[in-house]
Amino acid sequence: MLTGVLDAVPVYVGAVIVLIVSYYVARFVGNLAQELLANMGADEIPAKLGLNWNEGRPLSQLVSYLVVFAIMLFAISWAAEMIGNSSLYNSVTSLI
Repeated sequence: MLTGVLDAVPVYVGAVIVLIVSYYVARFVGNLAQELLANMGADEIPAKLGLNWNEGRPLSQLVSYLVVFAIMLFAISWAAEMIGNSSLYNSVTSLI
C-alpha cells in the first residue's frame, strides 16, 4: 500500500507542474494576444460594426481570456491523462 502511494506522488507532482507552467504560458500568450489586438485596432471593431459594446472590457481583453481558457483546457486534459483520471480526461476532451 505504501509503495502504491509513493509511486503515485511523482505523477501528481508532475500534473501540478504541468498545470502551473501551462498557466504562466497561457497568461503570457493571452497578454501577447491582447497587446497585438489592441495595437491593431481590434477594440474599435464593434463600434465600426454598429454594435453596442457595453461590457466595460475591450474586445482584445475578451480574446485574451478565451486564449487563456483554451490553453488551460488542453493543460487540464493533459494533467488528467497523466494522472489516469479517464472521466475528467473524457469530459475535458469533449469540450475541446
